[in-house]
Parts: sequence; structure tokens; C-alpha cells
Amino acid sequence: MKKDLFTIAYANPLRYFVEAMRAIYLKGSTLLNLLMPLTVLLGIASFFSLWATLSYRKR
Repeated sequence: MKKDLFTIAYANPLRYFVEAMRAIYLKGSTLLNLLMPLTVLLGIASFFSLWATLSYRKR
């Protein structure tokens, strides 16, 4: 895969979800090992929730 596609993949939340699921099922990881993917997922979810809240107009 090209480098451009790798950089785009960092913005995809599915990447971090799959990474966390692989760590849980294949490695038996602890919560400390999952801190990075879960933090990124929380940040993405917070960003889009805030964006949706601010863009919703009450008429």
C-alpha cells in the first residue's frame, strides 16, 4: 500500500477498533495495553459528537 493511504488510514476509526479487538482476542491484552486505541476512539467520537451538536439547528 502507498504511504499516502497509510496516512489516511490513521483518520479511520475502524483501524483503531480492529487494533483493539486483535489485541484482546489474540494477545489477551490488558486495559493498559489498549490505552492508545481507546483514547483515539474516544477522541474521534467526542469530536464528531461535538460537531453534530453544534451543527444541529433548532428551528
